[in-house]
Amino acid sequence: MTPRARPLPPDERRRVVLDAARPLVVEHGRTVRTKDVAAAAEIAEGTLFRVFATKDALIDAVVADAFDPAPFLRRLEEVDPNAPLEERILVVVEAFLERFRGAFELMTAVGLGRPPEGARGQWPKRGVRPPHQDWRSEVGRLVVEIIGPDADRLTVPPEQVAQYLRLLCFSGVHPHIAAGAPLAPRQIVDVVLHGVLEVDRPC
Repeated sequence: MTPRARPLPPDERRRVVLDAARPLVVEHGRTVRTKDVAAAAEIAEGTLFRVFATKDALIDAVVADAFDPAPFLRRLEEVDPNAPLEERILVVVEAFLERFRGAFELMTAVGLGRPPEGARGQWPKRGVRPPHQDWRSEVGRLVVEIIGPDADRLTVPPEQVAQYLRLLCFSGVHPHIAAGAPLAPRQIVDVVLHGVLEVDRPC
């Protein structure tokens, strides 16, 4: 029997469909079946097409949603400033890895050679932030703010640490760079904070 959709406001219905569709798009790419998405969302297929007119529109919306920086920024904003430095950086690294890994998986699945328009700097959703503002600058500011209280313990400025973290996270899960051996969050934190030499042992 076709599932009967619970009455939901349009924005909530859209959210339910996108959340149900994303893992299926990652698994099946553009061959994903709308009836499978509808089943995962526990709605009728006809209801799905009242939210998204076509399958391509649904896939495009899944990609745009995955690259929306707002959830990523909220996660950085919620880092506990009173936690130890290593734990604060671990949260930052986990957030970066989750974002990069999800983006790479989705891009591979749908055949994207580069991020969609708006994902490389400007805010993709008008009304969330000024459309001219570079959200990656905001990421950098937040990471520096997270590290900043311990700046006197570092051998390089917090801005440089933020750059190390971003680059290691990006390359650590990039399918062609990591080559099947992705870096774990703790590995990245340990390399950035403690390096690779044993303490008190000359190289």
